[in-house]
Amino acid sequence: MSVVKTTLNVDSVNYEEIFTCAIDVSLNSLDEEISSAYIKLFIPDFIEFSTSAVQKPIREIKQEKTTDGTNVIFDFGTNIDEGVATQIEITGQFKLETAPNEIYMPNPELYTNDTFSTRAINQSIVTLKIEPNFQLSRKIVLPEINPAAGGEVYFCVSLENLGDLGAELKNIVIRIPASTLSEGFKIDETYTPAGFDESSSTFKDISQDGNIATITNTELIFKLSSYKGQKYNFFYKIILSKNLVEGEQIPSVAYWICDERHEEDMEVNSFTISEPVYNAEISSYGPLYTIKNELFNYAHNVTNTGNQILYDVYIKAELDDAINYTNITTGTFQLMGIKELLEAEYYIDFTTTNELSGRLGPFSTKVNEKVDLSKVISSNDNLSTLTWDLAALGVGVETKASFEINGVVKDNIELNSRILNHFEINWSENGEDQLKSKNVITEVDNLCVLAPIASRLTKYKVIPGETIRYKIGANCFWSRLKNPILAMFLPNQLTYVGDEVFTYSDYFTETPEGVANPKIEVLENFNNTDQTLVKFIYDYDFNQRAAFDIEFSAKVDIGAIGEIETQLMLNSRDNIGEVGEFDDIFEGNLAEPSINTPYVLSNFVSNNIELFASVNFDTKIKGEFDKEFIDEFEIAKTPEAGNVEYITRISNIGNANFTSIEIVDILPYVGDKGVVQINTPRGSEFAVYTVNDVVVDNSTVMYSETLNPHRFGDNLQLIGKDNNWQTTLPTEATNVKAFKISSNTILKPNETIEFKIYATTPSGVPLNSIAYNSFAAKMEYEDEEGNKQFLLPVEPPKTGVQIVQSEEGTIRLSGRIWLATAENEKYDINKTGINDVGIVLFNENGNVFATYFTTDNFDGQTGVYTFSNVPIGKYKMKIYIDTSDYVILAQDTVNQNGVTPSLDATEDLEINIALKVRKKIDSVLTANANARGMIRNVLYSQILTQMKMENIMEMI
Repeated sequence: MSVVKTTLNVDSVNYEEIFTCAIDVSLNSLDEEISSAYIKLFIPDFIEFSTSAVQKPIREIKQEKTTDGTNVIFDFGTNIDEGVATQIEITGQFKLETAPNEIYMPNPELYTNDTFSTRAINQSIVTLKIEPNFQLSRKIVLPEINPAAGGEVYFCVSLENLGDLGAELKNIVIRIPASTLSEGFKIDETYTPAGFDESSSTFKDISQDGNIATITNTELIFKLSSYKGQKYNFFYKIILSKNLVEGEQIPSVAYWICDERHEEDMEVNSFTISEPVYNAEISSYGPLYTIKNELFNYAHNVTNTGNQILYDVYIKAELDDAINYTNITTGTFQLMGIKELLEAEYYIDFTTTNELSGRLGPFSTKVNEKVDLSKVISSNDNLSTLTWDLAALGVGVETKASFEINGVVKDNIELNSRILNHFEINWSENGEDQLKSKNVITEVDNLCVLAPIASRLTKYKVIPGETIRYKIGANCFWSRLKNPILAMFLPNQLTYVGDEVFTYSDYFTETPEGVANPKIEVLENFNNTDQTLVKFIYDYDFNQRAAFDIEFSAKVDIGAIGEIETQLMLNSRDNIGEVGEFDDIFEGNLAEPSINTPYVLSNFVSNNIELFASVNFDTKIKGEFDKEFIDEFEIAKTPEAGNVEYITRISNIGNANFTSIEIVDILPYVGDKGVVQINTPRGSEFAVYTVNDVVVDNSTVMYSETLNPHRFGDNLQLIGKDNNWQTTLPTEATNVKAFKISSNTILKPNETIEFKIYATTPSGVPLNSIAYNSFAAKMEYEDEEGNKQFLLPVEPPKTGVQIVQSEEGTIRLSGRIWLATAENEKYDINKTGINDVGIVLFNENGNVFATYFTTDNFDGQTGVYTFSNVPIGKYKMKIYIDTSDYVILAQDTVNQNGVTPSLDATEDLEINIALKVRKKIDSVLTANANARGMIRNVLYSQILTQMKMENIMEMI
């Protein structure tokens, strides 16, 4: 019977955490062919889930929507291999709307031959546990340094959940009492106190943004009807008293309450008064390299980093005439850390190289406008200076959208010259002008800045067969890039798939003209590195501030394991890439001769290949009358006392290394049942015996003399009542009831390990009787953390052997080796037979025809031997006994060396040979392999020197 089992990696999660459900499946059926099979798992609507890629033995994964969830179908297909054990993984996450304490109990169902077969034998449950930890905190956002007396201060009150996200608070009230403000303080009502949800996109509630506080004579009140995000920030502004003293500690108090907190909590903190600080910072960006006729962009930003308002502010740009300036953007302003756009009006003054001047505007600090300079300056003139005229720059005010100046490098500029632009900010401080400035220098040469970027768009953990989506590209912020080449090595775990998507952006033109898709070269086993080199070759000049991306796919190869790591390499064919002191470079021979500088390497992009444990275990059988090994559900043919061969193969069809394999076989007997399928009869009508030691390389073989030895069950539990395994082969073959093979050979992905077992059927079995055998296997592997894991045991379909009539024109040689107590004793069927006496049959040419060891026959008689299906002819037999232990009584039948006279075998012969004991039997025999016999080490009554088969003819 097949077995399904579920394992959850955790028993509780929150909204953010992901749980993994492993479904272990073992497809077993001793007596019914499984023509189709699938697993059906119901996942409710409150669970977000994903499945791994289709991987052997799964043929297809389908989803069927229901009224309250999804049935996920893992289809093994038709004509499946039985004796399959595999593990299927599903990852899940509770949706945000799910109520806390909701549970999910995966209960997969197995269907075989379109009929329900079984469901999971265990019940694993994962519970949504939400334990919030909301805390209120308050800090000064602006200024970034301590405030000064009489200054303005922006406060941020944060309600933050430091526990499990997604928990909800209702009817939240936060109060800032005016009574806690020192004398001379006041709430600045010109700034509207408001709140904003700062949660990540998953937990963000946009509808809560912009909540306005209530200002009364006694307090400032923020309210939220409900909140279940990560962090909500409330902002308000106060004006400090002018009577404060430097170094004074100012306390600040806030209260908050909600439905979940029955008592009002108080948050107290303080800040220190500082001396007045007037300061501003500027930052300017422009290309590091350019060339004539290239498009050109500057970007400038300013910030008030002091604790005082700056008045009479002028932001000035002094521009190099090497560029024809075409347009500017006016920029916008916001409060640093609050990201709220500020409303004010200002003008921009300009001068030209022809000493003309003018004023542009008015402009709003909330709107970023583009100004076409051709409409205000003639074509034979050029911009010389720009001055942004601001009445004031408040504490913490900064540019959000940069001031930008754009143009084209003039045609007459000289190579190796420099372009110098000067940028400064001026303000008035106590009647004196203050200034901060910065120069931006651009080299006119044939260099470019290489800035490769690489990432993956798919999850970090993958399995063989899945596709990784890569995104690579370059940013041309610091220079133009002409005819670039992007190259990427794919390690030998990946195969390039393609499915390329190319995207471009250009600051100067909304739709770049002339951008063609790159030429793609895929070079497998590049330079015998066992890696694939993928090259994207552009014939296009990318402007400064352009950017381009390439998306493509690569498939994880079946059998791949470990970490996947790769990098992007970038260079340009027509402007030399600058390699800075700290840049990572690649100097391999990857490109055309025109590229004479190294490639610059991007960041590493990594993936981890998850282990996927899966195995296929099958058994075949061959009787004496079978030309080839045959499959399950077909019956092998052999005569009575005929040979039977079993072959078992275990194939690793996943990507985990199996570090240990254990196989158990309980040999056929009347009334037998499965090895692990202990409630399923096998239906054997006679017993089968092993005829040799079970010998397997790098393995330990143990034997049991009982029919119910200790062994693993279908759920890896211990079953069987007899703890009697032994490494020594029992004295008599008929005493071997079961054997166990423990192999320590590592079975790697796509490898197969094979075991052969040789057996014989008893004498006297009625024609058409059938004996069925089955083997069970347990597989051990290590997971990513090095922990030992097991697949569910596998017991493939039983194999049967049937006793059939010997071929026409053959005869049967049989008899018993029996124990006599007196020299003149007569034989009868009640005499005691001697088992495990070796008998070799020779043809008239002296060649070994077959070997047999006396055993019990079907009726329980001991000492029986049978040579079936023997062609008519002349033969001799030799029995192997130790003449110091036994006396052979029938001299006319066999001499004291154990050799018979020549047998004219034209019809069935029965030769019963009597032995009389001389002394204790304790010698050891090794019989050599022959046409139909097997190698066997057993306890025998023979002289060892007589066991050399090459001397047999001399004794005959």
